[in-house]
Amino acid sequence: TSWGCVEGCLRAGRARGRASCDIGHLSAPPGQQSAPRLSTLDSAPPPRVTAPVRAQSTLTLAGAYDAANRGPLAVAKQSAKVLILFSGPYARPDGLAAFLTQRGLECLMIDNDAVSGGGARDDLSSESVYVKLVKQAAAGEFLCILAAPPCSTFSVSRHFSAAGAADGGPPVVRTRQHPSGLPDADVPAEHRAELRSANLLVERTVGIIRAGAAVGSEFIVENPADRSEASEPAIFLDADHGALWRYPSIVALGKDYGGASCTFAQCMLGGDSQKYTTLLYSAALSPSLGPIDQLRGLHREHRRAAGGAKQADGSWSSWASAAYPADMNLLLARSVAKLARSDAAVAPAPTTEATAPAARPRAEHGD
Repeated sequence: TSWGCVEGCLRAGRARGRASCDIGHLSAPPGQQSAPRLSTLDSAPPPRVTAPVRAQSTLTLAGAYDAANRGPLAVAKQSAKVLILFSGPYARPDGLAAFLTQRGLECLMIDNDAVSGGGARDDLSSESVYVKLVKQAAAGEFLCILAAPPCSTFSVSRHFSAAGAADGGPPVVRTRQHPSGLPDADVPAEHRAELRSANLLVERTVGIIRAGAAVGSEFIVENPADRSEASEPAIFLDADHGALWRYPSIVALGKDYGGASCTFAQCMLGGDSQKYTTLLYSAALSPSLGPIDQLRGLHREHRRAAGGAKQADGSWSSWASAAYPADMNLLLARSVAKLARSDAAVAPAPTTEATAPAARPRAEHGD
């Protein structure tokens, strides 16, 4: 998984029935992903977490302002710590975390890549990892939560055949009409666990964000743009595309917390490929992120396609463009840094018991 999921950039080709298309396959093949154990989720009660109650005597002027405007639990605004879910490589010198650190913010990165991330220790499909992060978020530990849920099952590339793949690439498992997943009968048996795993990670992402937002955390969610809107000719690819932005829990998150969104081409922020991307963000980030909405790709050619083929070594061409360009990381870091209080501190607050949001896979696909 990676902060900066892969998106398509070429519109050449024929719409599927499994026809050829340059857009190809834009994310890692399902065979190289592992589904989490879901058995404990069906029987386990929602985890118990702690919610902060800050003593009046410890409130700063900024804290008092937040208490007056968002209630006494908006303590996350006092934090100087940022959570990055599906962060990508931990040691990238021009990565998002590096730029945030330069601006005086502490970063907690979560990514399960065994080489460049934290492996099993930072795998969000693990119940213990999820519960711990919900507790931290509910305690007001994070000023902002950034997340880029894996985009493979949401990729528009599945509506086209991938060059170099004998089977044409992974099948469609969700559509605009069924954003949580097709009925079981319409999903090949070997791809059902993949769909459940993807839904679980989205639900857990939303659960962590909601726990934080309830105490004042801001948030940014990233994923490929919705390519099903015919009214957007620069972006449109397939009317049946089931993007993350139509997933019920994501839609509800935006509505409940007054979220706004922006859609732009990464090539306009220094990317080698076009990669149309959408960010859903909380209202406080609008002054910084709103201006990049409608930033469409103006280049006739790009140095690299975001995806399109399976390589001779078995890897997908999309992997090379999975990471955000440095300029985009810098823009995001500047936007988040503007949220920080000059008197922010990471010290934990006194707590009382509360209940975390339960995250369970959606049942629309038949389970």
